[in-house]
Amino acid sequence: MCRSLSHRLILIIVIFAAGPLFGAPTHAQMMPLSLWDNFQPATVDTRPALQSEPAPAASSGGSAFVAWLDTRYALPDVHGAWIQDAKLPSEVRVVHLHPRFDAPALRTPAVSMDANNRAFVAWADDQRIYLVRSMSPSAWTSPTVVVSFSSWEHTALQPALASDGTGNLVVAWTDLSQNDNHVRVGDIYARRCDGTTTPIQCYSSPTRVNDDNGARNPQRKPAIARQGNTVVLVWEDGRERGPDFPRIYASFSYDGGQSWSANMRVNRQLDGSDPRPTDSATHPAVAIAPDGSVWVAWEHRTGSPTAQADIYLARWDGSTWNTPRRIDNAPPRVRSLAPSLVATDQAVFVAWQDYRNGPNNPDIYLARLDRATNQVQVAGIALPRPQRSPRLTRLANGQLYLVWQSDKIGGETNVFGMRVDGSSSLTFNDAPRQLNTDAPRLPYQMTPALTVHQGTPYLMFADRQYSYIDFYLAKQVNGSWATPQPLPTQAREGVAVHHEAANLIAGPDNKLHLLWSDDHWTRGLRVRYATFDPQTQSWSEPIFLSRVISRTEMLPSLAIFSNTLAASWSRRDSTTGQLQLFASWTDAGAWVTETAVLTQTFSAWNWPTSVATDGDHIYVAWHREEQSNGRGRIWLARKPLDLSSPWQYSQLNPPHNDDWCYHREPRLATDSAGQLHAAWVGCARRNPSSSWPRDYYLYYAHSTDQGATWSAPLRVALISADQYRTSRPALAVSPAGLAMLLYPYYGQDNVSHFAAAMINANTVVFSQTLSYGHGWVRADTYDGTYYGGDSAGSVAYDPQSNRFILAVIDRSNTAPRLWTTNFWVGATPRAFIPVVTR
Repeated sequence: MCRSLSHRLILIIVIFAAGPLFGAPTHAQMMPLSLWDNFQPATVDTRPALQSEPAPAASSGGSAFVAWLDTRYALPDVHGAWIQDAKLPSEVRVVHLHPRFDAPALRTPAVSMDANNRAFVAWADDQRIYLVRSMSPSAWTSPTVVVSFSSWEHTALQPALASDGTGNLVVAWTDLSQNDNHVRVGDIYARRCDGTTTPIQCYSSPTRVNDDNGARNPQRKPAIARQGNTVVLVWEDGRERGPDFPRIYASFSYDGGQSWSANMRVNRQLDGSDPRPTDSATHPAVAIAPDGSVWVAWEHRTGSPTAQADIYLARWDGSTWNTPRRIDNAPPRVRSLAPSLVATDQAVFVAWQDYRNGPNNPDIYLARLDRATNQVQVAGIALPRPQRSPRLTRLANGQLYLVWQSDKIGGETNVFGMRVDGSSSLTFNDAPRQLNTDAPRLPYQMTPALTVHQGTPYLMFADRQYSYIDFYLAKQVNGSWATPQPLPTQAREGVAVHHEAANLIAGPDNKLHLLWSDDHWTRGLRVRYATFDPQTQSWSEPIFLSRVISRTEMLPSLAIFSNTLAASWSRRDSTTGQLQLFASWTDAGAWVTETAVLTQTFSAWNWPTSVATDGDHIYVAWHREEQSNGRGRIWLARKPLDLSSPWQYSQLNPPHNDDWCYHREPRLATDSAGQLHAAWVGCARRNPSSSWPRDYYLYYAHSTDQGATWSAPLRVALISADQYRTSRPALAVSPAGLAMLLYPYYGQDNVSHFAAAMINANTVVFSQTLSYGHGWVRADTYDGTYYGGDSAGSVAYDPQSNRFILAVIDRSNTAPRLWTTNFWVGATPRAFIPVVTR
């Protein structure tokens, strides 16, 4: 005991000076005898960060830019590197993820450059194509949406990008918006954009390039090249033989992408005849040489869509595509894949992924076709590990820049690049150079829920470590969080988890109780409940909490008092749009049939609730938008724990006549005496006689008579000056009634920060900013899509150690990550006196 006390005494001196507390947004009273621990991450992702899909472009000045997909923040976003002469690559982050936690992953970047060394990068997510321009080596314009769809089933993929060298851009993509009875057929679309404006502006509307009108034919994988006003688009096309035996088709524009020529097939057999019915041509690449000649390369398969592929090359002679030639020299039955192509007036260069050194050990090979002698030189880059996805771009004076994806031992992939001298022959002057830094992979997390079981903390949270959203449970062992395990949500089988509410409570039955909602196809979004036995490390079979089948149940809340569990949730009828709140509780260990909380239904999407119980009553709080007496009022419903008793209703926040004064985000908790504690975010006029400005505060109140009356609301801390901005508090109460609040607030820098406040006997003991929890994202529209904001943090009380455990969401690297800390309440006055004296 003495050793432990001495350890805490030293930490008190250090942490108060430079620990997780930076400053007080409001109250700065003397703290109780206490101790903050350093923050620690909820998880550490030890899996490698993957870099893939490299895409290069070069300017006439000799510099190049390479973009790639990067998973160092769990979900893929776009990074890049500037290449200039012999200097080391300069890595930058081109674009970060959409702030939504359920944001789609980014994919397939495309790059172009102009004569002023400005780089343009396009990429896709599930429904949109985006475009940005570099303003400096490390700064980029805000993203321009080239195309977007309102229907979830419409998709834009595989962007291709070309510039005329002065900022006039053409963006092409695979468009899946014109589905025929939900058959994913695909079209090729293009749009012109002005890359010189800030942000980039795109002209008119997208133009469909493929001309097989009204047909259910798949078109995909466009490739583009441009010189002046001449633009060439090539793509895979299934109009002749369907998706299993595609051909390569092309279209020309001679007015910078305003209009497009009739489509024409590119690929033929080596003897000039038409392809056979079971031949296929895939993965096209296109280039325009300075003299205006147009070249196309593709993968050719003979007789079967799974046959070994060869690389074919053909030239446009001004009126037709000439007879192709095979450009790789691989032995029989060896695959050659993914061609990339550049052309000069002297030679044509093709790079591809080659399997002659083994079916699981691809290398990068290059071919140089001398246009004067018609001779082909082939050279390979043989490295120990698999090399994939080569891409070429043309520098000045016959120089090339080659990039590719390289696998490493342990599953890590990186992007490599090197200069190639192709002026008279293929000469590798450089050694391959890794372009990306070896950055650690960071988690992508949200919605923490903490509890303590027999002195051991547990944390439930949403995580996208496998791209899809799933809930996980972690246990703290010796002060560090152990590797989490997934909940039995069936997310791995395709069940969509609703990440916006997580509930975790330790019960006196020595089990953990968990509540969430997920979307099983045909059943809809339903509230589900399960238990976890820490001793046997086993899960119960999840059950649906509601007896009535509904398509949309969401935002559940869970509470416990002694042996009684209580739950509430929001249910919306997807047909009528009407909303009702429901509640249930356990009786002799079994959940009773849910009961409606409201006296009528309302037209609304959802109303988040907070539930509490004292073993005799159940309490449900929510905020409701109204047209008078404050547009956001905090309502409390309470009833005895029997189905026959009616609900009683009261307004928790004081009545007022300001119809633009919001009160939202209520939280309820009970202490061991059954007393109720409540917190919420609400407004206050800075000048009571004037309706403006309105400031928003974190409020606290408590009730000693089962919610019949409440103490006067206590202003705990300023949340946002002048205007309402989303904040979601978390509340935990010790058995003796000591309350800890965790909440985001907005400082003078207009950036959100997490802070903690302790309340004892209706008095704010302290309110302090924490060193983690910056960048919490509020509800707003981002990139044209509404996001309801990040989740609340979480607080739990540990009665064995007399500490509060807190979990915050930190976006210091834009990706949300969970961090936890402890606030100790249990040192003795004798230990505290030397600290005060010093």
